[in-house]
Amino acid sequence: MRSQPIEAACAFQLSLDGGGRSGAENMAIDAELLDRAAGTGHKASCGFLPLRPALSVAGRNEPAARYDHAEIARRGLDAVRRPTGGRAVWHEQTR
Repeated sequence: MRSQPIEAACAFQLSLDGGGRSGAENMAIDAELLDRAAGTGHKASCGFLPLRPALSVAGRNEPAARYDHAEIARRGLDAVRRPTGGRAVWHEQTR
């Protein structure tokens, strides 16, 4: 017998992307997932999204002036801000 409350509580979205996207593209996906969660009540999402190039992701409330964006760009790296809080996180694919 299936239980709708249990199925609803256990439902989540899984995203796999083998090609890799820029930090800005991935943050746009994250923002869309947050908007959908707010509108539908589905709050669980798990994504495996390779990031190219390596990048620093700052939290929503972290001061942007803390980073030298010109130097980041000169090194061919990426820097974005995620729509949620927290501190900066470095993402780099090693393979």
